Amino acid sequence: MVEAEFLRIAETENAKFSSEEKVVSLGGGVRSPYIIYLLTLYYKDHLIIIKNDTGTCFNGLIECKITTQKKRLNFELITKSHFSTLFSKNKKRFKIKSENININHFFKTSESVAHLNEIAKKGTFEPHITGVYKDGAFELTTEYSLQFSDWTQVLQPFINFYKEFIDTFK
Repeated sequence: MVEAEFLRIAETENAKFSSEEKVVSLGGGVRSPYIIYLLTLYYKDHLIIIKNDTGTCFNGLIECKITTQKKRLNFELITKSHFSTLFSKNKKRFKIKSENININHFFKTSESVAHLNEIAKKGTFEPHITGVYKDGAFELTTEYSLQFSDWTQVLQPFINFYKEFIDTFK
């Protein structure tokens, strides 16, 4: 089912999909399957790389370098816990740290961010998204745990988020 979703997205987005399966020795004769799912796609000459590791660790990583002259776009998006959200007036799970008003406006009005926020409200999906201008390019990076039900449901919303970000800040 997981591979089928990656293949569907690869076809829809004209992306390249690959997977690599290994068996990892954990010691004491215990072995664990380890599968890496890799999806790469280009959007407006920008490479978006999605890597999901399963097995001994369940982590997702999305990376994209964006060519832009805007150096003050640095930001960090963190996910608030369900507990802290209960006692907050703002019921959004995401908290943005940025001094740039355009970044703050983007995260408040983005449809793809709203979709990711709805997924976060329903479960333990807690992405950490950073944007840093480094070495002449803006690096947009997302890290998240895959330890929530149906982690493939975030793939398309993340692709949409990256596309929307590129369209807005390129």
